[in-house]
Amino acid sequence: MKKFCITGVIFVALFSFSAFPTTRCLAAEPEGVTGVSYLTFISSPPYLEIFSFNSDGTTFNMVTLEEQTPGAGTFIDNGILFSAKWLSTDGNLTYDIVGLSLVSVVIMGTGEKEDIADDDKNNIRFIGILSSLFPD
Repeated sequence: MKKFCITGVIFVALFSFSAFPTTRCLAAEPEGVTGVSYLTFISSPPYLEIFSFNSDGTTFNMVTLEEQTPGAGTFIDNGILFSAKWLSTDGNLTYDIVGLSLVSVVIMGTGEKEDIADDDKNNIRFIGILSSLFPD
């Protein structure tokens, strides 16, 4: 009976992923990633950041959860694909990323992180989940 319950829970969990709102298939149009924030996991330190795409259609912000690094950037949304560039206020840290928006719930992509002060350049990969899915 215990195996049956565990199998049932796994089946329901997998089914819930397939039952995500598919009626909003146009969510990945050019405005698909604007005005929202994503809790983003990155393959190099600081590993956890919040990417925000403002509703003005061009402004991209990042907040590092480990260290508050001020800065600003821009993004270009090409439907499902987007690109973004970000520069810290002190000019020491830059991000240049390209990503994919999956129904505006999940973003994933790759890019380059450059720490000018340390003369360090890293290729990064990231995956982000819509922040509103996480309760406060």
